[in-house]
Amino acid sequence: MTWVIWRQHRRQAIVAAAALGVLTVFFGISGPAMSHTYHSSGLATCMKSRFDCGDLLNAFDSKYNSFQFLVPLFLVLPALIGVFWGAPLIAREFEQGTYRFAWTQSVSRRHWVVAKIAGIGGATIALGAVFAGLVTWWSVTLITTHTDRFVPGIFDLRGIVPIGYTLFAIALGIVLGEIIGKVLPAMGATLLGFAVVRIVLDVFVRKHYMTAKTTVVPMITPKLDHGPFRARGLGEWILGENTLDKTGHIVARGGGFDFGFLSRHCPNIPAPGKGIVNVVGGKDPILSCVGRLGLQAQTIFQPGNRYWTFQWIEFGIYAVLAAGLLAFAVWRIKSSSR
Repeated sequence: MTWVIWRQHRRQAIVAAAALGVLTVFFGISGPAMSHTYHSSGLATCMKSRFDCGDLLNAFDSKYNSFQFLVPLFLVLPALIGVFWGAPLIAREFEQGTYRFAWTQSVSRRHWVVAKIAGIGGATIALGAVFAGLVTWWSVTLITTHTDRFVPGIFDLRGIVPIGYTLFAIALGIVLGEIIGKVLPAMGATLLGFAVVRIVLDVFVRKHYMTAKTTVVPMITPKLDHGPFRARGLGEWILGENTLDKTGHIVARGGGFDFGFLSRHCPNIPAPGKGIVNVVGGKDPILSCVGRLGLQAQTIFQPGNRYWTFQWIEFGIYAVLAAGLLAFAVWRIKSSSR
């Protein structure tokens, strides 16, 4: 069986190995180059201090902004593996009728499907692990300069979650190929199904893996490095910001000032579009109004130290989904009436 599986899928393995080799060369050249620029430009020293590094960051981003085009490519790689490795695995056998020959030999149906899944699954785990390791190593400098590790396009490419995505894509492709029995429809269904699951988990589920934390501080405070302000720049995932009145009711969603609200409570501030704010005695009437009303800034966020916990939770979700799909595939082949 091992020899047969290799003969059937050697072309896919060779193409995948070649693609991984090209990526390794690219990462090996561009990764050290980014690290050199990061240190030689003085950005590394500035990031360790409390100074404003805006100009240095802008120069670094301008030089390596072209790498942004790689993000969509890397994000779809697990889906492509599921489409081109998973979907045809069983579907091609059914479509071409070659399964009949395999099932009339001494190899049982269960042995046949488990051997095929194990062969492709092992290659998938190896491929996903190497890819995740390369991207994690390559992107260290980018993460150092921008601490938003939870955002899509960064969280999804680093750590262990790419392995989970790849396993799920393969398992989904195998099951859909087995159910549909035609290669091209199975490939299309795999791509669509993978995209739907990823979107649902990324957009609606991931932020609820753990209960978010909330900070509330006065909007007028001399210590802007506390509360929600401190959350920024430390890798925290900001889920929401609101402006509250002194009783805790939301007066402006998304944070900031609601000038309509301010004008209704402070006579010296005109309604939006109906006048100009006059600064009297060097005091800003808007800030004075905010202080008098006791407005507060609320920030809802996931702490940055939960990054690896979220990685393991998401990996576990996709690993469980993959295991369930593969178990279903084995059961369905054993009980198939074909």
